[in-house]
Amino acid sequence: MKILFITNGHGEDTIAARLIEELRGHDVSAFPVVGEGLAFEGRDVKVLGPRRKMPSGGFIYQSLQNIIKDISSGLASTVIKEIRELRGLKGKFDLVVSVGDIVPIAGALFTKTKFIFVGCAKSDYYSYSYTPWEKFLLKKYCTLALPRDIKTTEGLKKKGVKARYVGNPMMDCIRMTGADLGVPKGAFVVGVLPGTRDDTPLNMEDIFSVSEELSKKAAAGGKEIVFLVAASPVSDTSIFKCPDNMRIYKNMFGDIINRSDLVIGLSGTGSEQAAGLGKPVVSFPGRGVQYTALFAKRQKELLGEALFITKREPGAAASDIWGILNDTSRSQKMGAAGKDRMGAPGASKKIAEIINNANSL
Repeated sequence: MKILFITNGHGEDTIAARLIEELRGHDVSAFPVVGEGLAFEGRDVKVLGPRRKMPSGGFIYQSLQNIIKDISSGLASTVIKEIRELRGLKGKFDLVVSVGDIVPIAGALFTKTKFIFVGCAKSDYYSYSYTPWEKFLLKKYCTLALPRDIKTTEGLKKKGVKARYVGNPMMDCIRMTGADLGVPKGAFVVGVLPGTRDDTPLNMEDIFSVSEELSKKAAAGGKEIVFLVAASPVSDTSIFKCPDNMRIYKNMFGDIINRSDLVIGLSGTGSEQAAGLGKPVVSFPGRGVQYTALFAKRQKELLGEALFITKREPGAAASDIWGILNDTSRSQKMGAAGKDRMGAPGASKKIAEIINNANSL
């Protein structure tokens, strides 16, 4: 079977790549509508499309400034080219798997091919969730929708969408290497997710300031605190001058989160995965294009009690984080809320089985 995955962002690319790992005996291609599709590199996948990186990093609707930057960088011509290429794929695939939201849904419609939708971007926990237009398209054209949580699945079913809940594939995209991170016994461990986009340098500046205040509180309380930074594989970490109690690692996301008592998260998918692993997550609006006040508000809607949003001011942020670290009951409650909202791992194998048997749907 010839299968095309259409995605619209780094997190969606990662989920699609994980699903592809579970497939066997198929001719697979990927069309990353947003970004360069780096998650597909090194895999037996043909990557289609312009693969162009935009200034907004895919977060065009976060602000008017992002919209202006993307338009001035050739967004319109890129979209036109993508639509032409997607239309040219008509009749060339047996199945399309759309991963994300309305963008890959539209992409599937342009190909005029039977499609399955993996809805990892939207949820009924959000105040905005799926629009009536999206629900209409899913009801009329989608063979099967696989939402990220039970609440959203039931909501789509009520609107006549053929939907099934099999879990959240985002929780299958976490790798554990078993590496010894050398954390001193008895120390508080704070995981740091500075984001995977161009915001990282700015976010790290703010996190450095918070870590300094936290280190002072730990010293005053006779405790040791260690910060473990999960950096993007493509980040230039040489520009960061870290304090002695902060270490930066690449390709160690799972190990870092697993070892952390709490996570400072200025990321999208990463913070959600950390919550799903039962870790309290603290964030604050950053100065870049992704983790804005609006983004933080929406992530709070999704994660509920698992996420605490503090101020960017170092003293205030440090006080809030220190309070959570020293409150076992609160930390456990936040961790339980994250697991409940994100769901257990194992969805990727089930979704792959559905794809394998798509002809019977």
